[in-house]
Amino acid sequence: MEVGTGRRWPPGSLLSLLAPEHQAGLLGMGTGRSFDRNEILMREGEPGRALFLLLRGCVKVVSIAATGDVRLLAVRLAGDVVGELAALDGDPRSATVVTAARTTARVIGHEEFGRYVAAHAAVGAAVQRCVTAKLRQATRFRADAAAGPSTLARLARVLHQLGASYGQPSPSGLLIDVHLSQPELAALVGVAQASIERALGELRARGMVRTGYRQLLISDADGLRTLAAGEAG
Repeated sequence: MEVGTGRRWPPGSLLSLLAPEHQAGLLGMGTGRSFDRNEILMREGEPGRALFLLLRGCVKVVSIAATGDVRLLAVRLAGDVVGELAALDGDPRSATVVTAARTTARVIGHEEFGRYVAAHAAVGAAVQRCVTAKLRQATRFRADAAAGPSTLARLARVLHQLGASYGQPSPSGLLIDVHLSQPELAALVGVAQASIERALGELRARGMVRTGYRQLLISDADGLRTLAAGEAG
């Protein structure tokens, strides 16, 4: 399918929140670029104010500790924007963004983006809504990693959030077509890989999810939502 306003963008992404004329406005900005897997779009702490409007593919948002440990903070898909905070406030990059698959994007300068947002209140409101949702998600992930719910409930919560943001309806359930390895999923949940393997096995046994090569299907969304809320376990 050609990239354009006729495309159905993932729910919760910036482009999904915009009217067709504003989608077209953003899609006409900047320069089109293609990136191979494992290319770094921006580095934490470095200057830079361009933002990336993702059209295809998938990127990982990570934080790298002084020890070299890498923590996965989030994933972003087509229709999402990354780098918007630095574009808006001019501060250094708050995280590192690396492609998880071959990715295409519009690379948009902060001045061009700022002018468009200032001229169209609906776009500014959608950007603010996306920023707020990202901050809330990051807060939930940090809270889950610190203490509280079991690994099973924490995994259910993360999968529920990914499904709500990026799930694609299919005859068998809700497909999360995000290329996350088990180590990356473990980092997102905040537990060891062995714990994720056991928790995924438990979710499969309960009939809540099915897993395949680089794909995960939520087959019992109601059950997963209940488990994520801590009402069952």
